[in-house]
Amino acid sequence: MAIAIVTGSAGLIGSEAVRFFCEKKFQVHGVDNDMRAEFFGEEASTRWNRQKLEEECPDFVGLIQLRPTFWTRNMGRRFFMDFLDKP
Repeated sequence: MAIAIVTGSAGLIGSEAVRFFCEKKFQVHGVDNDMRAEFFGEEASTRWNRQKLEEECPDFVGLIQLRPTFWTRNMGRRFFMDFLDKP
């Protein structure tokens, strides 16, 4: 079985990509961070769409929730600054 990885899988375009690949019999792994809830409040969350996808698409096998943390933001900044300092 072919595998598709869809970023932003609970959003408007990502969820349509999930449906497309599910119809083509791909095993779909979604990556989403639901930042809409953080930016615009809980009422803007895409959680409902993720749940709908899980019900509709039997080959939607998982959703990875990625959220930036203090550690990852600082590590990224440190890496970028190290990169800029190199001759």
